[in-house]
Amino acid sequence: MKKLLYFFLVFAIFFTAFASIPVTGVASTSDSSCDNDRQLTVGQENIVLRARQIYEIEWTPLRNVITWGERGFFVAGETIQGLPYGMPPDRNYVPLRTSFSEFLDIVNDRNSQFYRFVAERHQNAPFYSLDCSAFVSYAWGLDEHLRTGVLPSVSTDMGIDMRNIQVGDVLNSPGLHVVLVTDIQYDEDNEISAIGIMELTPPKATYTLYGEDGDFPLIDVRRRYLGNGYSILRYNERESVVYLHDCVVPIDRDYCNECNEIDFTSWLQFFDSPRGVRYLDVIGFVEQAGVLNGQSQKTETYDFEISRGMFAYLLSKYANADISNYDESVFSDVPIDEWYGQSIAWIVDIGLIDGSAERFEPRQFISTEEIAHIMFGYLLMRNNQSANSNPAILLRKGIN
Repeated sequence: MKKLLYFFLVFAIFFTAFASIPVTGVASTSDSSCDNDRQLTVGQENIVLRARQIYEIEWTPLRNVITWGERGFFVAGETIQGLPYGMPPDRNYVPLRTSFSEFLDIVNDRNSQFYRFVAERHQNAPFYSLDCSAFVSYAWGLDEHLRTGVLPSVSTDMGIDMRNIQVGDVLNSPGLHVVLVTDIQYDEDNEISAIGIMELTPPKATYTLYGEDGDFPLIDVRRRYLGNGYSILRYNERESVVYLHDCVVPIDRDYCNECNEIDFTSWLQFFDSPRGVRYLDVIGFVEQAGVLNGQSQKTETYDFEISRGMFAYLLSKYANADISNYDESVFSDVPIDEWYGQSIAWIVDIGLIDGSAERFEPRQFISTEEIAHIMFGYLLMRNNQSANSNPAILLRKGIN
């Protein structure tokens, strides 16, 4: 079978026939907004993505580490999801002063300060950690740590009416606590049915859904927050917030060239079931073609879904396309300097997708229909075929 046909099979079978793994974070952005069209702005999306980095990062202590107030331990050898709560010296706030990568390097060094010292501001706590206001400061993309009493100075007070809440807003009580709204769900009458909240509270970052299918009833948002001294704050520069990819916590599997996450060669030895054997040939082809390479962290992650941005990147890499000259993005939610930005500009330029829409949704998972549509267009382009050509005939020809 010809090389291009194998490529079609890789995308039509390998990336779509595998069972999916749910995204770690529960703060979905696909249907969350107070606008009637339920579409988040780029700024809102980026606030949630930055918050999810703090909530989704995983770390495994090499020694026992006390939690806030010495109420317990993060146990050595047990993987923790989410950064720990604490009020350390300013230079040790993660990720405001210490990056995610630096934090993991510190955790992975059993002789580091992480295991020798504790933060002693109010209560003993992990030496590298963050509190509720540092969490919001990072999620809002602030250049400095603003505490709960100062956050109103960079935001607009939206009152205490729950109907005013939008994704990216915070519920703030000066001098006490602040939480971030990362998810809003609606019922068929366009009324809020659930609100998702992320926060830094002992012992670590948490997510709580209030309302339908949630952990607590929706009325608890009023009881705990809006009727208890908290007000809704909306960041004044919300649309200036930028999401910064970090290889140690790739949100929605937004792997870049430096992540070195996927190594199909190392996976092959673990395909010992009939289900795995079905895909050995296409997995081998992907590796040999140089479309993906690197080093995997977990051999069991061969089941995954692929994002729209990743698909564009893979296609441009396989096609050996020269994307270096693309310096302007077509879509509002695709910065050209993102690792997939120039690839998306390329597939628009060659006519594989329509560039008239405002957004591309690069982090949404691509559907089987979209894969088939784009790949069929690519096959036609490569072989100078008419758009009216029958795809079944093209495949039977074994085009190359």
